[in-house]
Amino acid sequence: MTTTSNGSRYLLVALLAVLAAYVPFTGGGLMTDDFLHVAHISRLPSPGAVFTKPDAFGFFRPVTQLSLWLDAALVGASPEAERLMNVALHGGVLWAAYYVATLVLTPTGAMVATLAFALTPKAHPIAVLWISARSEILMALWSLLATSFWIRWTRQGGGWRFAGAIAGYVLALLSKETAVLLPAVWLFAPGPALPARKRWAAVGWMGAAAAVVLAWRTVTGALMPSSADPHYTLFASVDRWERNAQNYFWRAAPAPIALWFGVGVPAMFARAIGGLDSVAWSILGFSAAWTAVLLVPVLPIVARSELYLYLPTFGLCLIAGHVVGQALDRAPTSRTWRVGLVLCTIGLGGYQVSISAAIHRDLVFSRQLVSALAASPEIQNAGGSLVIIPADTTTAQYLRDTVGGYLNAVVPQSVTGFHGTAAVDDNRGTRTGDVRMSAAYDGRTVTLRRVDD
Repeated sequence: MTTTSNGSRYLLVALLAVLAAYVPFTGGGLMTDDFLHVAHISRLPSPGAVFTKPDAFGFFRPVTQLSLWLDAALVGASPEAERLMNVALHGGVLWAAYYVATLVLTPTGAMVATLAFALTPKAHPIAVLWISARSEILMALWSLLATSFWIRWTRQGGGWRFAGAIAGYVLALLSKETAVLLPAVWLFAPGPALPARKRWAAVGWMGAAAAVVLAWRTVTGALMPSSADPHYTLFASVDRWERNAQNYFWRAAPAPIALWFGVGVPAMFARAIGGLDSVAWSILGFSAAWTAVLLVPVLPIVARSELYLYLPTFGLCLIAGHVVGQALDRAPTSRTWRVGLVLCTIGLGGYQVSISAAIHRDLVFSRQLVSALAASPEIQNAGGSLVIIPADTTTAQYLRDTVGGYLNAVVPQSVTGFHGTAAVDDNRGTRTGDVRMSAAYDGRTVTLRRVDD
């Protein structure tokens, strides 16, 4: 049996296992930004309003908002169903990533690249299990589909392929604005048959489409790149750009590096291979451009998040796929890589599951907190302000991870008729309020107790 046929079967089984591994962790409640998105969606007069109004945080992401609106319309207030939708969309992203990989790599290389991408340790569990990360998943899906249309257009022509690239790019932009520089990556795509002049002109049309989206965004009053908001402005110090670039690179590298050392090196020992051929350098240029260009929009952002690596990591995975794929294709038999591939899959997959389990613990706490708030007669009869005081450091950490500064949104969604203010007091009782409640979590139940002044 050939390496390619072995790899195709192994990849299918591995991808199905990766997706199935998320399902047990889809239960629980909402987390941080989710509460604000749910409240915002519930107040929309119609689905068409997503195209005329910013989202809860001032961003213009109508495709994402429409997706969340459809979730609410079809399944109601079901965080589990929304996370299952994320799992399904993530499956679509993995398929699209594999398709793009087959356009630039050998079948074996595409298998390795897709596996490395699927096993990205932290970014993918966050994207799948955090409902608010829907924008990242949709942006990735449309970006990959647009890229496949572009590559096929540059090789085979066809107006419909070019139209597909433009449509995918616009939908990616309307899902999340970090896709704005995607056409710059396409200029590095390997194997074009069309002349450079025509490809540059096509990128110009992409820029015109982006300008229309930007103008549309301005009309809605959404945040712009020139905003003074530190979480969005592109005007940041060079030092911050450099620090974030280093931080993100090393966080994006584990899966590609693991497959290189765990699979590629054993195959090379089995049979030494020569240097990279001329085609390889165009593949490496495209792969490096993918990671660098798609990371640029998030480098000035103050708050670092593993989520931002969800799509950029694919570039490093393509590099791993190309280099490891050459080693496997030139190795004498599949025995030289099978053990390493299994061990890498188990190791990276196990770590990914541990991240999912940690996120799920937060989601369970969130659900228990909402239940405790809804069942508390003191809060139901509260006046102007509510203060939640964590009883211990563990509960305090859970509150920070699941509620953050959004208790004002959590309590009204949990307690019918509550119209006051609410806050978490991390200083254990220094904040004053009309109602002060101590919160304690034992791993199963959140207990709220009235604290007398």
